[in-house]
Amino acid sequence: MSKAVERGSIRSTGIILVVISALIFSSAGVFAKGLQAGAWDIIFWRGVFAALFTTAYISYGGDR
Repeated sequence: MSKAVERGSIRSTGIILVVISALIFSSAGVFAKGLQAGAWDIIFWRGVFAALFTTAYISYGGDR
């Protein structure tokens, strides 16, 4: 029984994270339109922050 509860908890956490990421990615256009920067500048900074957040996630939470 505890395995089923654990699987349900992991599943609901995954669903919540996917919904949050969809909301964040769908609102990115609003913020990007307000910037006075070129496409390559936006792509560069997006990559920098993606690398930083990925590194932080792997360092602090990736060993679960």
